Amino acid sequence: MVIKLFLTGIIFISLIGIIGVISIVNNFSPYHSGPIVLVLFYLSLFIGSSGIFTLVAFLIRIFLKKGKYIEQINSSFRQGILLSIILVGCLFLQSREILYWWSALILVGTMGMVEYLLS
Repeated sequence: MVIKLFLTGIIFISLIGIIGVISIVNNFSPYHSGPIVLVLFYLSLFIGSSGIFTLVAFLIRIFLKKGKYIEQINSSFRQGILLSIILVGCLFLQSREILYWWSALILVGTMGMVEYLLS
């Protein structure tokens, strides 16, 4: 019962984030919008992508491992958030034109160490 509620909540929040990203992209110009619109864009992108990454990771864990769902949900949620940080971080660095292969590698390595320490 708790798992169905959690998955329903993740799907709902992911849809809200995706709808937010789509509406911001369709309604605002990136050249003439203020910093609030950019913050809302990155926040809604983070919310939508973390939900999608969480759901994908949970489904992969369900098919590969049979075990306690609560532990799999916790790991999937943590990994979804870390992958979203990587995605939004790389997009932010690219928007500032400071994304290089080594800066992306540092970001991925840092999130990899965080995942190792938290698991």
